[in-house]
Amino acid sequence: MTCTELETALKTVTAEVYNLAAPAGLTEYIVWAVYGYTLVIGDDAVQVRIPRVQVDAYTQAADAADDGGFFDQVMGVLDGLGLVYTVEDTGYDPDAATMRLIIQTDVA
Repeated sequence: MTCTELETALKTVTAEVYNLAAPAGLTEYIVWAVYGYTLVIGDDAVQVRIPRVQVDAYTQAADAADDGGFFDQVMGVLDGLGLVYTVEDTGYDPDAATMRLIIQTDVA
């Protein structure tokens, strides 16, 4: 899997999916970014470099964390891709004035 394939899959939840930053004024969107790499080393050299990706989902929907809500849909896409991920945080983001879900995963 590539980061482009991840972005395409996330666009099944919302068309508003961006790398690094989103434009101002949106009420429901996803931002993803590569923040490092997991390295697989063998024969004294890096054999595989796997991108570590953070996915941030933002929404003003009151039911964001409910079953079937925006956050559940985002996690469902990751589940469908077979990605292992961790939910780092969920809560209100005062800077964006939205609810925010932070997920970290390796895209391999």
